[in-house]
Amino acid sequence: MKTTNEAKNLLILGGTSDIGLEIAHQAIDSGFQVWVHGRRFRPHKSVTTKSVEFLKSDFSNDNDVKHFREICRSLTFDAVVSAVGKLERSEFSDINISQSLTTFKVNAIVPWAVIGDILHNMSAKGYGRILILSSVGHKFGGSRTNFEYSASKYLTEFIPSEVKRHAQNGIFYNVLQVGVVDTRIHASVANKDLESRAALIPVGRAASTSEVAKAALWLVSKNNTYVTNSIIPFTGGE
Repeated sequence: MKTTNEAKNLLILGGTSDIGLEIAHQAIDSGFQVWVHGRRFRPHKSVTTKSVEFLKSDFSNDNDVKHFREICRSLTFDAVVSAVGKLERSEFSDINISQSLTTFKVNAIVPWAVIGDILHNMSAKGYGRILILSSVGHKFGGSRTNFEYSASKYLTEFIPSEVKRHAQNGIFYNVLQVGVVDTRIHASVANKDLESRAALIPVGRAASTSEVAKAALWLVSKNNTYVTNSIIPFTGGE
């Protein structure tokens, strides 16, 4: 899926993840000016070019969030991708309420607030593309140890009625429900057997970050002229 853009401005929330960085790579190659958000300020050497800016903000910290929202309101973005994914070990039978609220805040509530701010500028100029990356995990109740993450990603699939009204004004809002992807995060999870998990997928393998990025960029590009208000499975058939 080839994308064509004339120096459009793209904000990637959670952009220092494997998927976020791949989206940044491909976005730069296709002509976007990119802003990459991350919890830690770690400019990645592979995307340190004149076409990228890094924005540091810890979405669990109210002061950080306030400052970040002020920055976003002062800029003009043509597209936003939320790839935020705070993952903490959690089990349904042993819920830590404080930790759960923080996970929901970071993965869903704050990205919504930021997108709401940006939506005002998009509405004023009559163009915008918004994409949320959710997870297929909630379809299966999540794994035993990532209850909070899966539940928070399920929440991100809620599409507010307000954004639906913006479709006629050229602003498209979609959710990409991402399946199993071959990223470093799997290696960090104890007893995680990616090969066995991938065997359960109808296509027989995990997706690559490149494949996810291509789909994401098409949805936030000018080439997407009709798809909006949709939850789109990118799951290999699950």
